[in-house]
Amino acid sequence: MTSDAIINALMWQSTTFPRQALLEAAEHREELIPRLLEALDYIHGNGKQIMRKKSNYDLHFYALFLLAQFGEKRAFPLLVRLLKENEETLDFFWGDALLESYSQCLCRVYDGGGMEPLKEIIEDAGLYEYARSAAIDACALIYRDGQISREELAGYFRYLTGLLRDDLSYTPTALVSVIADIHLFELIPDVKALYGANVIDESVLGGFDGFLNDLFDYHPWHEKEIRLTSALEELQGWAKYREEPKPAKPKPAGPSAPDDAEAGGKKKKTGRNDPCPCGSGKKYKKCCLLKGIDFTLPVLPQSQVQAQDRGGPDPLAGLFAGTGTGAGERKPGVQPYDLLTGYPCLDEAEAERRIEAETAGSGGGKKYAGWRPKNQRFITEFYSPKAITIDIPVYKALYRRSIPLWVKRNPRQEDLERIALLREALALFTQTCAEEGIETFADFDRKYMVHYESARWVRRLQELLEKYRISLPETDRALQDELAAMLERMRG
Repeated sequence: MTSDAIINALMWQSTTFPRQALLEAAEHREELIPRLLEALDYIHGNGKQIMRKKSNYDLHFYALFLLAQFGEKRAFPLLVRLLKENEETLDFFWGDALLESYSQCLCRVYDGGGMEPLKEIIEDAGLYEYARSAAIDACALIYRDGQISREELAGYFRYLTGLLRDDLSYTPTALVSVIADIHLFELIPDVKALYGANVIDESVLGGFDGFLNDLFDYHPWHEKEIRLTSALEELQGWAKYREEPKPAKPKPAGPSAPDDAEAGGKKKKTGRNDPCPCGSGKKYKKCCLLKGIDFTLPVLPQSQVQAQDRGGPDPLAGLFAGTGTGAGERKPGVQPYDLLTGYPCLDEAEAERRIEAETAGSGGGKKYAGWRPKNQRFITEFYSPKAITIDIPVYKALYRRSIPLWVKRNPRQEDLERIALLREALALFTQTCAEEGIETFADFDRKYMVHYESARWVRRLQELLEKYRISLPETDRALQDELAAMLERMRG
């Protein structure tokens, strides 16, 4: 193809993927670059006219990815300038690319002239929140690419946490997500303050406990290639292109052939903004999508759901058995749920076991077999043994875990186990306060908090005791009254 033919193939929107044009673009790099830069200039100057006419002009879209592939530094100021457009304009011209790929492209074309242009975008509360988010992501990627220092980035992000305490847009959430992804441990107190200001969207990240787990979470899908190097590879899986129809497989003949819905359920594609099917409570794009796990999973047939509702076997019977909480013997054939799911690794040996389990099997982790993180840090480097000892039973009791919605539960039994776990933590808490003369929850948290504020989990224990007050032993009923006095006395 000639350079003119490539431009013509990329000029207008189409549901046909322009594979050949993208494949041959590198051969005409020098001829294409000026025309691709002009395409970015064109939508800046003519955006309103293009939108008014509902034009299907699309060359700017391919220019974003090809200029990133070429590492063209002259594109950086143009892409930053386009982030200043309003929400309607950015959605019209970029759509999902704004959150999916724009930051990677900015990193690839970064001109080394300093972070001020990106900071200007991030700090302008009048700009589209997802444009500000893309700029934050770009800062992190430029750091990971070795073009700015950790000290510079951490210092700026600390400044941002203070600036965003009253910002109710998506921007604080994007910042905290990036802090976790690049393991900026020094900003734990700053992130905690953002959660305290209630400006974090917990449907994306989960609570502070989820952030802390993500911060210590080292996975190859988090440390993956951050520099977009091929427009073709980046775009070929996008939903905007219609796939070639595949011939249907004939069904086996005869009455023994199972119906698709009964055999394994219909297939349902999980959307990026849907709740993650793993049950973490986060959006799919901030959870298992990062891990390379494709949740095109079979939906459980309704007949099976109904069978379970009618009193079938309970897959989670003995859910908390064998956890060291005095819950009793494990029932034969029942695998207890791991109450420390997601808890940060305590040492290198544990990290090695986890990585082996996740990368040695099939699925999303198989292609990362043999990968090992560099300079991994452990929670024991940041919190004392006593803090972790108190934190673990609280974590077991309060952390939200992945349990499929169709699984039968025993809420009362689970609550009673939570009471046992929180009582274990309370004994350690009161002993520590007595030994060290700690008089307020705030003083305790400054020294010993890990995942949860002490007042929060003590209050949760009080609520559970109140809920089951009639059926609990006298000692527990008395404890409920003591906790009410403690909450009042230690508020500080």
